[in-house]
Amino acid sequence: MEKLKKLKFNIKTIIKTFFIVFFITCFSIILIQRVRGKVPTLFNLSVFVVVSDSMFPLYEVDDVILVSHPDPSKIKKGDDITYNGVEGDFAGKVITHRVVEEPWEVDGVVHFQTQGIKQFASLDPEITEEQYIGKVVGKLSILTVCFKVLTSTLGFIFVVAIPMIILLV
Repeated sequence: MEKLKKLKFNIKTIIKTFFIVFFITCFSIILIQRVRGKVPTLFNLSVFVVVSDSMFPLYEVDDVILVSHPDPSKIKKGDDITYNGVEGDFAGKVITHRVVEEPWEVDGVVHFQTQGIKQFASLDPEITEEQYIGKVVGKLSILTVCFKVLTSTLGFIFVVAIPMIILLV
């Protein structure tokens, strides 16, 4: 009986240690990438938060989306991609829009024509693979809920502030 308790304790300790090391490693990788000015990527995936309704009803404001990083030549018409805007209203922003024409190549550089699905009249400025970040894999509903709770005042108070006060006391 005593050996069984020790075995359970050892297994729990190993699992806890693994998860702590895993999360610290992931956090460190993301932090280093942020400091270097790169898009934080882990296991070839990045997470972004939607900040406009241009892709409504597919993605709503504050939805958390998961973006993979396939080669730009693999992108097809109908894919939703994330890219760095460089012209007009898009300058300096990270945009997620749908590819509305088959991508084409000019001098070995892939070009895309994109548009928000809510905006039927105007196309985005043409983008190139230098601006391309990745392809949207999907929406992460659980992270969207967590993000919305943590960014609300009451959510922050109940999920972060109160537990920290209790821990400090």
